[in-house]
Amino acid sequence: MKILVLQLARLGDIYLSHPALRALKRRYPQAEIHFLVRDRFKAAAQSLEVVDRLWIWDTKKFLAPFIYETPDKDEAALKEVSSFCESLRNEKFTNIINLSFSPLSSYLTHAIAGSQTQVMGYTRFEDGYLNLPDDTSAYFYAQVGVGRYNRLHLSDIFATTMGLEMEEADFVAPVKWLSESNKRRVFEKYNSNSFVNQDFLVVHIGSSTPRKTLEVYKWRQVVHRLVKEVAIPVVLVGGKEEEENAQQILVGLKTNERICSLVGRTELEEVFPILEKSRLVIGGDSVMVHMASLVQTPVLNLSFSSVRFWETGPTSPGSRVLYTESSKDLASDRVILEVLNCLDNVPSRYKEVYYRQMDILSPYKGEKASGEFQWSLIKAIYMGKMFPVVENALTFEGLKRLAEIVILAKELLQRMGSREQRAEAQKIFDLVDDLLFQVMELAPELYPLVSWFQTERVRIGPGSFETILEKTKKCFFNLEKVLSLYLDENELKGDSSGKNMFR
Repeated sequence: MKILVLQLARLGDIYLSHPALRALKRRYPQAEIHFLVRDRFKAAAQSLEVVDRLWIWDTKKFLAPFIYETPDKDEAALKEVSSFCESLRNEKFTNIINLSFSPLSSYLTHAIAGSQTQVMGYTRFEDGYLNLPDDTSAYFYAQVGVGRYNRLHLSDIFATTMGLEMEEADFVAPVKWLSESNKRRVFEKYNSNSFVNQDFLVVHIGSSTPRKTLEVYKWRQVVHRLVKEVAIPVVLVGGKEEEENAQQILVGLKTNERICSLVGRTELEEVFPILEKSRLVIGGDSVMVHMASLVQTPVLNLSFSSVRFWETGPTSPGSRVLYTESSKDLASDRVILEVLNCLDNVPSRYKEVYYRQMDILSPYKGEKASGEFQWSLIKAIYMGKMFPVVENALTFEGLKRLAEIVILAKELLQRMGSREQRAEAQKIFDLVDDLLFQVMELAPELYPLVSWFQTERVRIGPGSFETILEKTKKCFFNLEKVLSLYLDENELKGDSSGKNMFR
């Protein structure tokens, strides 16, 4: 058995994939596991002990001519990509698992897969259209990402894509970087800093994009107050690109036993031992959250609306997410208070703070998080839970309009069975997508339902006209079944009071 796993997203996704990769190796101990990652994340992927062979996607070599519009180099780049895909195809993988969930990765997966390869994750049909071959891929396409309502963690989604269940033992850091020899080397290197011999906090000031972390002036406020108000030393970490920010943060502080900056000084293999030894890690939405989670160190994740913390938040026990719409809405007082609460293991007083309870993030004080109805709807559609009660008048109106769309669609699909009426019916049927979009604008709570329905239509794929027609009818039939849980027989027939929107 030879398995290729694609992970062409960010550095954090490498570590989010690690527990699922461990579960895969545990399930198939004799399998040969290959891992395809972007060139800039090679060092992180090389440390994963469950990977038997690493493949590198050289973004600059393969895509730069197209990105920077240098036509004279297009042909050479295409040959490079073709040769790379052929090398992978010659491996004759029994399984390909695409955890990237991106358009590029779907084309790449299709180019690599053989006729007998079992594919999970995004790929392409022979005609080039997107192929969502498994239910988890369809779920991701419909419900996952910023502006949506999924609350399943990405690490769980990755494992489910593989058809696996993870165990607690899967959530560990790469063995190589937590070896006694590596830990000894790291702390000998930083032995001159007194923090290595006592408890300390780690503050990660960086992120992949500025909108995922605090502005420099706010980090300065937070760090200065931590030094004054918390009884243990503060250690700053970050990449070389954050060195100037670190210098600004430290202005007015004396570098002594209470504050130490390792920003720009640590290698990747040195970070895990430092995180493992720390009492608490504080930072925005970044790879450090995932690394700390793998060494079971509690995290205070400062999260904003540019990220779905439900999907990428910390998984280590004792972790919390402090959420605000943007970093501008987060006062340093709130951060300091939650740091102290975390260190003392005291519950928060604020509804904007979420903590890890079992395997999910839950709000403190029993508050309902925003999007509760949508999440309940997702659980009902995909997990067989009870459908939520509709309390919003616009949501109920949206359900009635969906019923009218189903009536119209069924009539048009019936006409399409006749060759004489097919062309005219198809023109009208093309308006259905616009009508569905109008329903989502009218009743945002119905987004998960409409998105599920639209995704099921995407999954139909190529085939004869008759086959596509029957599968499309089935999609509308399944939508009608859900609507029947909320609407009576007359409403399903479009006979409810009020004017039919299509008349």
